[in-house]
Amino acid sequence: MKKFAKIFALILVGWLVLHLLVLLIVGLNDNAQKADAILIFGNKVEESGVPSERLQSRLDQGVELFNQGMASTIVVSGGLGKEGFKEAEVMKEYLVKTGIPATSIIVDNTGNNTHETAKNLAKIAQNTKIESVIIVSQYYHVLRAQLSLNKAGFNTTYSSYARMSPEFRDLYSIPREIIGYYAYLFKSPPPPGPPPPPSSRTRSGIHPSPCRYSPTCQLGFTHQFCHNTGRHHILIRQFS
Repeated sequence: MKKFAKIFALILVGWLVLHLLVLLIVGLNDNAQKADAILIFGNKVEESGVPSERLQSRLDQGVELFNQGMASTIVVSGGLGKEGFKEAEVMKEYLVKTGIPATSIIVDNTGNNTHETAKNLAKIAQNTKIESVIIVSQYYHVLRAQLSLNKAGFNTTYSSYARMSPEFRDLYSIPREIIGYYAYLFKSPPPPGPPPPPSSRTRSGIHPSPCRYSPTCQLGFTHQFCHNTGRHHILIRQFS
């Protein structure tokens, strides 16, 4: 029994060391390429209302990527911190002060954790055509962030870690990220959000519509086929 426990412990230690190496290699590998959006994950806002050093390092990296033309859109995502500030709003304010146009910034105020940020971005992407993303966060967070975005349906993700000197906090954050990775690995993927609102005719003739199986819908189209998707219906226009 002791021999088995020793073997198990060696395997576990080896696995953790391997995961740590992968975390460092992925996190410190800046592979940013042109993408549809730069996604900056939130972090602590100081009681004075300014970004913490950690959050500022993420924002500064996002600004650099934007100015390099890596993407034309920045998504800032965060929740309501215990200090009483909405992280994403503070992030947007900081970015605007650096010269980023407010029209280029999308704010997600309900990104309370990595999972929620990925889920919210998937909903945002339905209306903004965001398919590829550059992740901006601390190096130790990149691997879990990639996993969350992949599970949310983003197959093209790049990363650019925040430039910041190592902190004593890293000794806590890295083990936390390893545990968090496996918690996210077995977490169910985010449910799909509602489709985009009705728009003009598409090439395929398929239109989202809040129809109620009536002879004609609010858009004035004649029903050839109406499929109930649960929340919405897909209306196919009958062409004459």
